[in-house]
Amino acid sequence: MSSLRSRQSLKFESTQPRRSGRLKEERVLVEKNVIPLPEKSSQKKLDFPARKRRQASSVTHKSASPTKKDKNDTVLEKAKSAFHSSLPSHLMCRDEEIDHMQLFLHKHMESNSPGAMYVSGPPGTGKTATLMYLLDQIKDNGSDTIILNCMTLTTPQSIFNKIASELGLKKGSEKVIIEHITSSENMILLALDEIDQLDSRGQEILYKLFEWPSLPNSCLILIGIANSLDLTDRLLPRLKAHPHTTPDLLIFPPYTKDEIMLILEDRLSPETSSMIDSMALQFCARKVAAAHGDARKALDICRRAVELFESQMKSEESSEKNKVNISHVSLIIEEVYGGTVKRADVAGSIPLQQKLIACSLLLATRGKSSKDVPLGKLYSTYVKVCKKQELRFESQSEFVSLVNMLEAQSIVTIKRGKEVLLHKVSLHYEESELAHILKDQALLSAVLDKGF
Repeated sequence: MSSLRSRQSLKFESTQPRRSGRLKEERVLVEKNVIPLPEKSSQKKLDFPARKRRQASSVTHKSASPTKKDKNDTVLEKAKSAFHSSLPSHLMCRDEEIDHMQLFLHKHMESNSPGAMYVSGPPGTGKTATLMYLLDQIKDNGSDTIILNCMTLTTPQSIFNKIASELGLKKGSEKVIIEHITSSENMILLALDEIDQLDSRGQEILYKLFEWPSLPNSCLILIGIANSLDLTDRLLPRLKAHPHTTPDLLIFPPYTKDEIMLILEDRLSPETSSMIDSMALQFCARKVAAAHGDARKALDICRRAVELFESQMKSEESSEKNKVNISHVSLIIEEVYGGTVKRADVAGSIPLQQKLIACSLLLATRGKSSKDVPLGKLYSTYVKVCKKQELRFESQSEFVSLVNMLEAQSIVTIKRGKEVLLHKVSLHYEESELAHILKDQALLSAVLDKGF
């Protein structure tokens, strides 16, 4: 079956800026003596800058050539830059997902028909990157595109004001937005990242958003993105009762070891790969794939390993090591995913968000025989605790990273399941011990007293 991209009728950017031919034309006329040079111009004066440039070039040629250390520093900077998790020029190992999403966009944009899609998967699996990659390719498709991250909203209800503002509407009421999307001449593509942050009582906000494309004369194409694999089943069961409102589902699986290895190698040039041992990349890929399959985490580990090697080179601690190796990657992985620290090191060093997670875990297990809490349930408890305490809460992807950090500090234990949200988390300490470890009895008491 031929690739969908060959059948794609959407237009893609490939234009180059035109260059004026006037300057070139005048230069030709001067060379042919059709346009004479000004009489006041002297050959000596015209030659002076050229002589000066030749002298400068000669001086540069005689200067000392870059040392091996200078070259290594430059290559390391390039390697660190390569491992930044910015949107790449092309996506690796996501052909099926790209085809699925591209088919959805093509189908609804070309036929001017509304529709909804829910994209889910663990953090760092390419959900948002795939959407941004496809939208970046589209040119003049005749639609109004709005991309919002729901984490930036102060409350779930403020999503309506934000959408109205992006549409250029003066009022942010749901009625005004519905009037616009049912009377617009252009299709409206609304992409909502971290859409699970719109969790509200009865899930009315999420229901309204997913029902908008099914309204009569609707011009809305909705794409919701979140880490929760079961959001539509768990939070939006009502959608199943009406087939015309059920969104198209696209699940991004965690990256495998081989896929992560390909992604890491693709980021490196022959020059930068010479500074990183291939075995170190394989070690990183294997460890990350076993944990979560998070490509962003793998890139971050490699970048930090390069920084560690660079700092050792400057302090002459690695004179016998001429490239990043397994030991550097292992140290970084130990910080991110595992390892233990002494209680004395833990005390007083825990950030507020990690304290809130630990308190939420204690609250969720208080008075219960089982001390294990599924990660998905713990996140829900944590969000409710933060709202009750009127504190900011992190996204689900950042929450998972914070729980991993608590595990690295030996405050919690994680029993990993088949899916991230099914991981079981348990505390290492009793309530009295936790208060001592957190060194924040006031916060712990407030969480336990107010509950959620």
